Amino acid sequence: MAALTKVEHRFGAIAHVAAIFLRRAGKRLCGGVLRSKKHAQDQDDDAKHAQFIHCRTGKSKNSPMKIADIDLLLVPGYKNSGPDHWMSRWERQFKSARRVRQDDWHKPVVEEWTTSFINEMNKSQLPIVCAAHSLGCHVVLQALPQLDEAQRARIRGALFVAPPEVENPAIRPRHLMTFGPYPRDPLPFPSVVIASASDPFCSLDAAGDMANAWGSLFMEVGDAGHLDEASGHGPWPEGLLVFGEFMKGL
Repeated sequence: MAALTKVEHRFGAIAHVAAIFLRRAGKRLCGGVLRSKKHAQDQDDDAKHAQFIHCRTGKSKNSPMKIADIDLLLVPGYKNSGPDHWMSRWERQFKSARRVRQDDWHKPVVEEWTTSFINEMNKSQLPIVCAAHSLGCHVVLQALPQLDEAQRARIRGALFVAPPEVENPAIRPRHLMTFGPYPRDPLPFPSVVIASASDPFCSLDAAGDMANAWGSLFMEVGDAGHLDEASGHGPWPEGLLVFGEFMKGL
């Protein structure tokens, strides 16, 4: 059998784990199938899937919370997320989305970055759902011990995409290790960890250990790099669908 192309494998793997997520949640997608699209159609697909989330997360027995009912805090990692990154696309597509901004994206300092997250969180008047990428995952985790019970209760859920292995001495740049060791207590809110088999910043075993410690649903998406622009995850319709299903369970 011919080998799958990188794009086919990436979309197929994400579709597979998204289907697992849906089965575990007892849900079904409209049509029941996730399909890859040509790059020229990806931007339109993002918009369609964003509309899918808006319409499918209306108030009903299965989906009590709408995207408009929350503040979606986007938490980028080291060097920020570029304009074509899936996170930047979500920021443009959802009026309720806000990016946590840092003073220096190229020199992360755990105290400063967690303070920025908490400050942005404190601006919210609505329940909060976090979508974090890379080092941003550990920003959320390291901020949690600094929150009081009422603040923690405002976080209704979190999507952690490609968390790096910050305790690995081989990680570069080495100052990312200052964001470790990561908390190993179960999180007080629902969460999903999405990890790649070819992430240069984290092994699958390490990502699985994180998910297990946090009590998160673990989704392995195959050969998908760091799930960023460089790995082809600017348009990421599968990620939007998973986020939509996650929202329906909150």
